[in-house]
Amino acid sequence: MAWSALFPATQNLIVAAHALSLGTALTLFHLASEKVVREELSIPDDWVIAAAIPVGYPAVPTGPVKRRPVEEVLFMNRLENRT
Repeated sequence: MAWSALFPATQNLIVAAHALSLGTALTLFHLASEKVVREELSIPDDWVIAAAIPVGYPAVPTGPVKRRPVEEVLFMNRLENRT
């Protein structure tokens, strides 16, 4: 059950970082060298590293998120064509 919170928490971190003009990337790359990651970051052996999310300022700044109007994607009591 505890793992079910991982992806919503990750999404919230990514959205919050974007609002601060920070770039992020959800990755499991740490699995290839977990021992080194644990040593470098002083992560105890009894902790599980579920995901790694590097955060930083992107080389090319991102612009605002472009979203379609809610009326185009949300329908109530009917099915609409999504195209």
